[in-house]
Amino acid sequence: SSQGSNTNQGKPGNAASVSPVVSISLALDGQKQNVSGLTKPISIGLSANSSYAGSLSCYYFDEATQFWSTSGVTTGNSANTSSTSVTVSCETTHLTQFSLFASSSSGSTVSGSGNDVVGVAVGVA
Repeated sequence: SSQGSNTNQGKPGNAASVSPVVSISLALDGQKQNVSGLTKPISIGLSANSSYAGSLSCYYFDEATQFWSTSGVTTGNSANTSSTSVTVSCETTHLTQFSLFASSSSGSTVSGSGNDVVGVAVGVA
């Protein structure tokens, strides 16, 4: 389910969200389950404009601290999916909201447009 968090809230230093926020949750008999501490990471592919390639990192929104974090998330391989798009593999041990952030090596803030929230809910009866 998606809960429309502000991607600029609690953002890392000189970085901006440059992909849609993907919210992933698991429900059992209609009740949202806390999925964390998985022994085998789940791989999530997130896409952004290829001009950000090389400066992309996977983040998740930590609801407890209200900040974007990399704890429990690893930025994996990236691949150009078109002349203007790159997809990055984010490996995670928990389910929540995820986004790609681009950082600026010059220290200036990167302007991003990743404010859309895409919700994915998986139900098990």
